Amino acid sequence: LPVQRFDHVQPGGAENVGEVPVKRLPCFLWEAPSKSPAESEFRFRFAPPVEGVYAARIAVVTAAGQIRSESLAFRAGPPASAGSVKVRSGERLLRRDDGSLFVPFFVAPPSAADFEAWLQAFVFAGRNYASAARIFFPIDPEKAGVIDPDKAEELDAIFRAAQARDVFLLVSLEQGRRLAGEASKSHPYFREMGGPLAATPEFFRDIAAKRYFQNRLTYIAARYGAYRSVLSWDLLESVDECWAILKQSPEDATLTPNEADLCRRARRDVQTWAEEAALHLRGMDQHEHLIGVSTSLNPDKAWTDLEQQPNLDWTISRQPSSGAAEIGFIDPAAQFCSWSAAARQPGRAH
Repeated sequence: LPVQRFDHVQPGGAENVGEVPVKRLPCFLWEAPSKSPAESEFRFRFAPPVEGVYAARIAVVTAAGQIRSESLAFRAGPPASAGSVKVRSGERLLRRDDGSLFVPFFVAPPSAADFEAWLQAFVFAGRNYASAARIFFPIDPEKAGVIDPDKAEELDAIFRAAQARDVFLLVSLEQGRRLAGEASKSHPYFREMGGPLAATPEFFRDIAAKRYFQNRLTYIAARYGAYRSVLSWDLLESVDECWAILKQSPEDATLTPNEADLCRRARRDVQTWAEEAALHLRGMDQHEHLIGVSTSLNPDKAWTDLEQQPNLDWTISRQPSSGAAEIGFIDPAAQFCSWSAAARQPGRAH
């Protein structure tokens, strides 16, 4: 398929065109859901950060060359909210586009099918202040690289509903438990479903699997990146749940030399994969949402090499539901202070 890009110039006169940034956004192929048949078409989505006049140009790139349209101007009205959540250089805080501080309060929503009803009840109860929820909704559930238009449309509805209520979503782009054990047999990247992978470790090494995943990232950034309801992309939710050796630390003195070497290599594979995926997504998502990877590891025993990958904004410790018993909670406030102190130690990132 041809690669199409959308360029915009932020507000300003002709005299300072060379000083304002140009965004290059990937288009996506929109396919109609089964309930509303229509012809497929390429689309782009853009959320103007401020009010003003913008210029747009479409570029179609093929093997034979590039065709560019004339530049067309359009006016954007004022943003409907305080904007997206961003991380700023030199700060260990999150802020919205207007500079206001953002401290998320995370809650767990039900399944995607019940999301909108849950969201309406959640907001009606007055719990929409700086709130965020994690979602995972695969858009290529049957075959690697093939987008399900019905699933993609349902995800649009979720992002629109959250945006209308100023609720933010931590969007998991893959889940560790889907790549492990028997669950992998129903994953489109594995051989049982016609994909290239025979075992979970290959997910982080196989060229074809990386290409499929990066194509998914491109599509997701193009279709959903303009939503202000996106708090952050989580490249792989609970990455350590897909491969048992990742739960170990290579510095653990109880491991045999062979186990320590295997752990070290496994972690290097994941770190390389995460950095490549984050770099690709950062290039595709011109709306500059946060990018991270989550684990279910104890924050006191952090995976520091993963934290320090240059294109990851944060790593998220996602404790399992039985976490209180597993990590020995004494007092939640004391534990939170302990984790905060650990995160500020030398060598820790972000």
